[in-house]
Amino acid sequence: MYGLLAKPGCRGKSMAIAVIDHGSLIGLAAILSMPLISPFHVDIIQVLTGVFVEVFCAAVFFMSSIQIINFLRAGSKIIPGQYVWMMIFCKLFFFVANYMASDGQYGIFSDDSRLDFIKISPIISRTWYLDMIIDFIIFLNISLKCLVQKKIKAADLISTISIIGISFLTGSKGASFLMITYAMLFVYAAFPRIVSKISTSILVFYALILSGIIFIYIYFLSESLGVSVGDQIRLTLSRFLLSADARIMAFDPNVNEFILSQPHGVFLSELFRGPARILGLLTAEFPIGVYQYQYQAGTTNYVGSTNQLSAMFIIYGGYFWVAEFFIVSSLVWLTYKFLKYSIHSNKLAVRWVSAASFFLLSDSLCKGFDAFLQLLPICILLIIALIFFPKFRWMSHGVRVPVQSRSPNSLQRIL
Repeated sequence: MYGLLAKPGCRGKSMAIAVIDHGSLIGLAAILSMPLISPFHVDIIQVLTGVFVEVFCAAVFFMSSIQIINFLRAGSKIIPGQYVWMMIFCKLFFFVANYMASDGQYGIFSDDSRLDFIKISPIISRTWYLDMIIDFIIFLNISLKCLVQKKIKAADLISTISIIGISFLTGSKGASFLMITYAMLFVYAAFPRIVSKISTSILVFYALILSGIIFIYIYFLSESLGVSVGDQIRLTLSRFLLSADARIMAFDPNVNEFILSQPHGVFLSELFRGPARILGLLTAEFPIGVYQYQYQAGTTNYVGSTNQLSAMFIIYGGYFWVAEFFIVSSLVWLTYKFLKYSIHSNKLAVRWVSAASFFLLSDSLCKGFDAFLQLLPICILLIIALIFFPKFRWMSHGVRVPVQSRSPNSLQRIL
């Protein structure tokens, strides 16, 4: 599918989207390889089910990424510094609120799993989705700003380190750095010719700065978690490969038998666990990935993977999942249409949040459908609030980023 853009001048865009969507592509590759490498019998119908769902998720991510790239090329403006700091202080407030609500059992300060606070403060804990929206907007803004200025200013570096520091306190093992990478790839996909004008020496210098920050981050995280630096590096790198773990284990009949032996509801209830629980319907206590890890490694609590969409269709869907897929795809289609409309709003705040929503929702669709459903109302309500409340008209006086067709020399005249 990404080959649709594999034309001269479009290959960079296609490759950037593919790298950003590495989780979905690794999962698809893992499913396709199962008939060849699996030590147990693999049902070919299950393989086709997994491939179909993964291709659907990849298509949604591809179309959403195109919307983000078009926004960057035609409608983006650099956010004034005071609003960047306002969002960073919001992140700090969210951390303090979660820390107090969980009596200190939050992030690196937790005595057990860093995700235990979800049960302690289920409402406040949802602020981490707002954190992700903020991170995407700020990092994308900083990447655009550095592209325009062709240098990193102290304020940009301090903003980046501040976000990384807050992520460290929440116990994140690298979400900030992945978000930085995604932001830079989106900027490259939008302005490949302009980015190519930046000298190699400047890119190497920036890479060394970022590498140093990453090493310091991993060192302090390893100290706080009580593991060696080497183990922490291996754990961080393994997350790229473990993005396909739930898909692979979904083909193991012994693991599936264990999952299905646990109390659970019908497939539709498991897909929409939150609404089903509100209605009093039976659902499984944990996501599929948690049960998989319980069987394979004897872990407890929230340790494990998420409700990855293809794994859910393979395990709970059986051979008759057309109705459930129609419901899921209809919800995704309506969400895509709403965001496609809002990203063209005349309010730039709405555009930025819509761009972040496009990325986060399409990214979570295959990686964790629970996260998609929890993030969806937050994004929709936030966009509606920004549309109808004029006091939220921030960013209206930002600096416009030049489109691809303009001369690269115009960059020097913008600031």
